[in-house]
Parts: sequence; C-alpha cells; structure tokens
Amino acid sequence: MVEYKIPVIAGDGIGPEVIAEGKRVIDAVSEVENFDVKWIDYPFGADHYIETGELLPEDALKELSKCRVIYLGAVGDPRVKPGILELGIILRLRFYFDQYINMRPVTLLESVWTPIKDKTPGDIDFTVIRENTEDFYIGVGGKILVLDRGFFSDDVVEFLDDKNISYILPTRRNSHFYDTRIHLNGHFYYHDRLIRCGKRECGNFFLYLFEDQELMLEERKTLYKKLDENRIDKKELTARMKKAGKILILSDMDVEGHEIYELYKKRETVEKMFDTYKTVLNADKIYLQDDESVFGHVFISFLSLYIHCKLEQLLKKAGLNRKLTPIDLLFKYGKVYHVDLGEHSMISEVPKKVRDLEERLGLNIFPK
Repeated sequence: MVEYKIPVIAGDGIGPEVIAEGKRVIDAVSEVENFDVKWIDYPFGADHYIETGELLPEDALKELSKCRVIYLGAVGDPRVKPGILELGIILRLRFYFDQYINMRPVTLLESVWTPIKDKTPGDIDFTVIRENTEDFYIGVGGKILVLDRGFFSDDVVEFLDDKNISYILPTRRNSHFYDTRIHLNGHFYYHDRLIRCGKRECGNFFLYLFEDQELMLEERKTLYKKLDENRIDKKELTARMKKAGKILILSDMDVEGHEIYELYKKRETVEKMFDTYKTVLNADKIYLQDDESVFGHVFISFLSLYIHCKLEQLLKKAGLNRKLTPIDLLFKYGKVYHVDLGEHSMISEVPKKVRDLEERLGLNIFPK
C-alpha cells in the first residue's frame, strides 16, 4: 500500500477545526482508494509563538522540503500584533518553496445551491490563479516589502530589522513617531500635487514625512465641519490639525523622499486597479442571467481594466504618471472628434496641448 507523508500546520483560530475535518475527509478517501496517510503535525502558529517566541525555524523548513505537500491552516491571532505571523510563517513558506502562484479550483458540487440561474455542477468548473510572491508580497531576496499602516507596530519593525528585509511601513496617525521633529525642507510633485517632504534618521531606520497640500486642505475642512457639528472639541481639533495632510513612513532605506513616496504609491496603484474594476467599471455588479450576457459583461470588464493598466504603463514610461491618470488621458484625448462623412471622414482640430502629449507618448494617432 502506498503511504503519503503529509506535514500539517493547523494554524490559528478556525484553522485547527477546518484542518481536522479535512483530515477526516482525506482519511475516508484513503480507505476507498487504498492508500495510507501519515500525518506529521507541527506546532507553528500563535500559541507556539507566544510560548516560545519561535515562528518557523530553518530546521523545520528543511524537514518540510522532504515532503511533496504541506497542509496549512489559517494563520493569524489577535493576541499577536499584525504582520508577525503573516511574515514569519505564510510569507516564509511562500518564498522558501518559491510558491509563486495561488491556484484555486472552483467547482459546483451536487445538491449545492448557486445564485447563478439554471447551472449544474457540469457548468461551473474553472480555476482562479493569482500571484503569491509579488506585488503586495515582495520583500524577500533583495526586494522591498511595501506594507499598509494596518501592519504598523514596534514589534513588526523589530521583526523586519532582525530578518534584514527592506521595507516601507506607513505609521498610524496616533503613532508616537509623529512627535519626532522633521523639517520639511524638500518638495516634489505627484500627479500635479505639491508634496513637501523631510527625512530623519532614527537608529536602524529612517522616518520620512510627507505633507500633501491638497489633502491637508481637505482634511482641515473636514475637521472644521466636525467641530461645527460638535463631533470634536477644540482641543481635538488642534491636535488633529497638526497631522492634517501628513503621511509618516518608516523605512530602513536611505534614499530620496520621492523614491519612498512612489514605492508607497505603487501598492496604492494595485489597490486602485481593484477599485477601478469595481467602482469605475462596475464589474462586480452582474444582474444578468443567461451565459452570453454574463460572459460578455466579464469579458468587456476585463478588456477595460486591461486598457486602463496599459494606459498606466504608457504614462509611466513617458514619465507622466505623477501628473496624469488614465482618466485624465482619456479626457484630454476626448477633446478630439472623429467625424464620419460617408465615403470620407475627418478629425476635428487637435489642441496644441494634446499634440504635445501625443508626441510625448509616441502614439502617432493623429495625422501630421
């Protein structure tokens, strides 16, 4: 009888419960298909980390590498600050074993209800493939980990320093680091927005402070409205006004301020693509029932997002991504009209600014 050795990291929260039921299913299948399973349990997770301070040691990774699969449960626990378990277990596994894709088969099971009309198990059978070690997850092997402020804590900073991972980590607005004096003696422009900036070295890392002038005015206006509505008092107004429009970022890298800001915004760009897909294209709002309509809607939404991303890349290549968005570009090109006159056609006059933009982008759409 064939025996399979399967290491198990049950994880935290609902993880052990789900893993236990999964093991029951696999054990039942093994009896029917005539094979044996030897489960090898590992303790790694929140409880083990709290008790020992250990996440996922090198020796364990070497043991795991001898097996063909790893049965991994959910990881994360409110007792451990965000980022510690995720970086130390999930990302460590992904990069160690070069798990560059996350493949998720989707099938409709017998006797399971689905909101999609008149569909049977044979109709729903596809696979979702997503990246697993790039974009949000870069940060090991000479790359840079760009996090959001939800990961921020002193423990995460200490962990990143210990692992020699280059990082960009925005702080929370209530962080004590905002009390650090940083002179805003530099500036640059991002999408035509004036950004003042400053930097200060603090031990093993650098603090980068950015002040977005437009955001500052918006936030101050909002604060005064809250004051007028008695939602905050004058003391809170004064305290929050000092931080209006400011973004404070920790990083171990000693570079120019605009480089840190642009790397930080790269993460925002990925999130913006998802937001574009949902809010601009309304791609998640499907009220259609027949196959052709659903497929057509998803296909057009995909093409639209693809074009949106291509325009982003085009602007970046031309060095215009800090001044224009794809929507701005379409708006500018929308000032030129193509007129169909039957056997002939013509375009309206091309404004000089659009001509200049056309030359900068190198598209050669308009006749000379």
